[in-house]
Amino acid sequence: MVSDPLIRTQLPMKAENVQCPNCEEPLVIELPERTGETRSRFCPKCGNSVHIHRTTTGDVHIGGKFDGPNDDWARFLNYTGVWVEPASVIGFISIAVEVFANVSEGTEKTTSNLKKLMIERIASERLGFNLSMVSSFIKILLQGGAFQFPQSKGGWKIPFVNTFSQSSLFQAYIRGAVRRLKTKFTLTTSDSTRLCELLLPVGTVGAKEAVELALADTGKTSNEGLTEE
Repeated sequence: MVSDPLIRTQLPMKAENVQCPNCEEPLVIELPERTGETRSRFCPKCGNSVHIHRTTTGDVHIGGKFDGPNDDWARFLNYTGVWVEPASVIGFISIAVEVFANVSEGTEKTTSNLKKLMIERIASERLGFNLSMVSSFIKILLQGGAFQFPQSKGGWKIPFVNTFSQSSLFQAYIRGAVRRLKTKFTLTTSDSTRLCELLLPVGTVGAKEAVELALADTGKTSNEGLTEE
């Protein structure tokens, strides 16, 4: 089960120029101006997960770590274009469900339109999510079988015929990420805790169960349909 949708608030944002604490690669991370806010970004150079936090004085605290097998998995997802920072996943799922629940008549249910509507919602409400990760999020859903197409082949501009809920997208997201990782790594049930840490915010309800179901999944790991048209 997925936790309740995030409450939408318009937060003033500020682009912060920082450096990766591991390799000193210059990065730009958008961070709300409100005290206590935290955002993260994956360093494209070394694979480090860089976190920045707004302190009570308005300054930025930079943190990050670069150890453990999760970094190999994260680097692989990033290099193959399907990395989504854990802090964004539940919010993305909520937005995806909401925008198609309220889609205007005549708008085709395609993943291309889903991307467009999600970006519009995030930008208009200044939700603070990384817009570049919306495509990666939808690619993972495609790989996880979230969308049912009338033909055997799916694609970004082919209408899908099913409806979805937060719980179904949540499971599809985890399944898609695990399927993607399985194309390169051998994963077992002993990896479930580390996969939860890699893919989802700490404390996400139902995370371990979803990961264990995905590990037991024997579905295809094909990348068909992942390339945007």
